[in-house]
Amino acid sequence: MGLNKKGSDGIRLRSDGKPVVLEMMTTAGSFIPQARIGEMIGQQWKKIGVGVNVIELERALSMGRMRNNEHQLFMWANDGSEILYRRTGVGTTCLHIRCWSTAISPSG
Repeated sequence: MGLNKKGSDGIRLRSDGKPVVLEMMTTAGSFIPQARIGEMIGQQWKKIGVGVNVIELERALSMGRMRNNEHQLFMWANDGSEILYRRTGVGTTCLHIRCWSTAISPSG
């Protein structure tokens, strides 16, 4: 990808000189601490030079944005199973990040 330049914080720089930072949207009120998990993922990604900003939104707002493809990363957990770490019938793991959009948001 050619993202071999890094800023002083270790985050890779895009061709326009801005840092590579993705926004991870999580849902508030979940019994799984999605925002904290997102922060842990962000700490790991920072090691490879990718920044992550975690935002926590009310469920209806986050689901609406996800359905309208108004996100970069979306975290969802437990797709209908009472067993947290079990695969569900829809073929997705219960704790995962879905990446529908590959575009960088207009603001970033």
